[in-house]
Amino acid sequence: MTLVVGLAGIGSTIIVSGLGLYFTAKSRSTTFRQSLYDRQLSLLEEFSRQASRARVYETILSGEDETYKALAREDLGEITKALSALEGRAAVTLPIQLWVEVKSFVDFLSTMVSDYDRDGKLQKDSLSDLVSRIAKALLLARTVVGVDEFTEETLSLSSSSKGFERLASIELEHFQKIYAKVNTSKV
Repeated sequence: MTLVVGLAGIGSTIIVSGLGLYFTAKSRSTTFRQSLYDRQLSLLEEFSRQASRARVYETILSGEDETYKALAREDLGEITKALSALEGRAAVTLPIQLWVEVKSFVDFLSTMVSDYDRDGKLQKDSLSDLVSRIAKALLLARTVVGVDEFTEETLSLSSSSKGFERLASIELEHFQKIYAKVNTSKV
């Protein structure tokens, strides 16, 4: 009888220890996921803020009024620097497809500023391209953050990879067409 009770005690100790190890490991990965999510959210919020500012200054630079162009160009240079630094941090924490879109936006913005400095004006479709790049990057960002799917089942902070892949494969021309339709209907 003592042997049976002893074996039962040893068995229950092993089971409890195994469960303890399992929940300890799970707790560590949850902490890591939360930290990664917080960093991604912070980066994406900053990207959104800077990209929106870039859009405002690009609109000023493409306009006819010369009043604020020098200030807009100076601020756009600062935004480009900030986004370049953000791009470097994003390479470590964002999914590759989203990081590629952020990098593409920063490269486009840098080229746009250089072209403006060289020619004194912006290309005809630069605003459409800029807005399209912002739209695609922010739609991908929404998917990464899980804004549209944030329910009890998605508290693991991951979103559908099919939806993310579908958004990542959308070409910029799609966003440019939408932007052109919206602007045409306003006139």
